[in-house]
Amino acid sequence: MKALVSAVLGLMALAVFTVAPAQAAAPPVSAFARLPAIEQATISPDGARVALLGGPPGERIIFLAPVDGQSSVTVKLGQAWVHSVRWVSNEYLVVNFSMLDKGTNYSNGQQWSYQLNRNVVINREGKLVSYLLADTDWSGYAISQPILGVLEGATPTVLIQGLDLSADTMGYKPDSLIQPKGDDLIAAIWAVDVTTGRGRIADRGNRMTQSWELDLSGDPRVRWDYDGEMDEMTFSVRPKGKSGWAHLDIGEGDQAFSFLGYSDPDDSIYLSESGPDGVRLLRRRLADGATTPVALQGPVQALELIWDPYTLTPVAIATQTDKPAYQWLEPGLGAVQAKLSRAFAGKDVYLSSWSKDRTRVVVRVAAPSSPPAWYLFDTRTNQASALGESYPELAGAALGTTSWITYKARDGKEISAYLTLPPGLAPGAKPPLIVFPHGGPAVRDDFDFDWWVQAMATRGYAVLQPQFRGSSGFGEAFEQAGNEQWGGKMQDDLIDGVLALADQGVADAKRVCIVGASYGGYAALYGASVYPSVYRCGASVNGVSDLALLIGSKSRAFGRDTALVNALETMMGDPREKAEAYRLASPVFRVTRQAAPILLIHGEDDTTVPIQQSRTMQRALKANGFAGDLVVLKDDDHHLSSTASRQLMLDSLFAFLDRHLPVGP
Repeated sequence: MKALVSAVLGLMALAVFTVAPAQAAAPPVSAFARLPAIEQATISPDGARVALLGGPPGERIIFLAPVDGQSSVTVKLGQAWVHSVRWVSNEYLVVNFSMLDKGTNYSNGQQWSYQLNRNVVINREGKLVSYLLADTDWSGYAISQPILGVLEGATPTVLIQGLDLSADTMGYKPDSLIQPKGDDLIAAIWAVDVTTGRGRIADRGNRMTQSWELDLSGDPRVRWDYDGEMDEMTFSVRPKGKSGWAHLDIGEGDQAFSFLGYSDPDDSIYLSESGPDGVRLLRRRLADGATTPVALQGPVQALELIWDPYTLTPVAIATQTDKPAYQWLEPGLGAVQAKLSRAFAGKDVYLSSWSKDRTRVVVRVAAPSSPPAWYLFDTRTNQASALGESYPELAGAALGTTSWITYKARDGKEISAYLTLPPGLAPGAKPPLIVFPHGGPAVRDDFDFDWWVQAMATRGYAVLQPQFRGSSGFGEAFEQAGNEQWGGKMQDDLIDGVLALADQGVADAKRVCIVGASYGGYAALYGASVYPSVYRCGASVNGVSDLALLIGSKSRAFGRDTALVNALETMMGDPREKAEAYRLASPVFRVTRQAAPILLIHGEDDTTVPIQQSRTMQRALKANGFAGDLVVLKDDDHHLSSTASRQLMLDSLFAFLDRHLPVGP
């Protein structure tokens, strides 16, 4: 096999993407805190250009690099919250970003804050072309405007989910006997010209419509509606050649199927079904409802499909226990992934994007101790060309070693976890331990580079990432076992991990802190407040302190009977029926003078967990004799979206740990 060493002309021209020399000492905190030099790399349909989203630590850029050596283009984005770039033709890219919309309702004095997700178009020369849906008044009220599809042509048309007035409201006059019913706005599909940003309505939903799946011609084939009062999601399908919608029976409760997507070539949908022996994958034709099982390579508890954006059909089944695994349905791409996996043994090789003819493939290669590196693979020459590193300052640095472990919770349930040990750890040494629960909580940690984990490991800490009950990816029953257990068995799972490591001689049970963000921040607040005998300290980043306050803020922001609020109530219980349980599960009501020291860090413009949660906890800490340290991340959101915020967070965290959990004796 040819060496993977060649480089595409122009792609390394920008200094930010160059590789730094190896470092002997521990890397500086800034090497971890910086936003990735490459967050995303995607290739144009004709394979002629690669778009790189990333940049130097202090700003975001889009780097447009012609593969065959022409002049590259740099688009400076400043401090924008840019999430992704997407080619919609060989000429145009859609840039997806967020902006903050906040103010005060002076009628009641309440403040409101929303993070709005929007799209702009740039061309291959890096010039701003249009702002999509800027001319539609009602769609401006949408929190997000997701792209549902793209229609090819000399001028591409992007199909976007926006809003429109409902029929009831359009016929309403102040002096009419006909009164509007329910919400005034409904979901609509807008066909938008990328060169002008102007759109026309292609289809409308009803008052409960959440979204659609479209075929390659832009026609809706699947629609899902949500009844908030009943907390029910229903699906409807429309086979090709049919004009009417038909109800899709996906079962109920534990017997319900999960919808995975629509496949255009066979006019079918893919569904998954959870059972005691794992997950089944099914393909169902829309025309006659015929259902066919898709054979899986061994039992799995969770899966995802990887889709081809040009054909709208799945090309691979992705699963993960400790490491990702791919079952390829498209042999050509599968051969590329298998070949590169042999070359990058021990790392996850992910095919990020590919040209329409699949001759050029953008590849991301990473592992817990190996920061992401990006390559362009040419199937005709069998060569991979380096595009750059996500964390160039970490090249050659000694990083922590991560292993996959399991242990028994006190009720016998098996819990999995990632354990990262500091680099250069002497045999038999017991480093101080940081318990680092993930957010969500219905997500999971992955076999991937985690800048936060490695920053702590290179400072001399062992880091435990438990996949506690309530985490996704380990079966439906395991995830549901976390319902109404935020302050109960989910906390036990974390503590039982500490005890297991102590029994194995890996960690000292008397030198432990708990650190986390979002739900992980909640767990840190709860653990430090309720279990000071286990944790010396706790640090919460954008964490929840008052469960009822969280439900209330989401109800005011999005409505009482919305999917988000109902999902939170499923996880935490109904606050109207379980007020005392809410109080007992809220750290703000559990903190006492015996609590362990607590550090609060919060984004000023966090709309997922408002900063009010940390300010409330700060007052409770002060009332119990603590300093109530609160570090405010100015102009930042829930996701630590700036280098400055990440740097301040890590600096504050390590100063706190130096006081309460020093690495030295």
